Amino acid sequence: MRELREETGITKCQILGDQQFIERYSWTRKEVVIDKTVKYFVGLVDTKVAKIQKSEIQDYRWVNYDDALKLATYSEAQKIIKEVYGSVKNYLP
Repeated sequence: MRELREETGITKCQILGDQQFIERYSWTRKEVVIDKTVKYFVGLVDTKVAKIQKSEIQDYRWVNYDDALKLATYSEAQKIIKEVYGSVKNYLP
């Protein structure tokens, strides 16, 4: 919630359950391998307006499932999108 508020200005979010979606990846910087684990939670917000923290986020947009898959350039991100959609599709209009 703190990250959401700091990076988007969105202050109201209802987290749906306690299910986590985990993404792991690594990269090399100056010959040092860096491993990163990111945990995602699904939440509902009451606004589509975000005031992004430019030092953390280049751009944002709200997209549907198909467009999200097209925009995700890494297979791990596509996997997370598919997992999240599978868990919430029954709740969508």
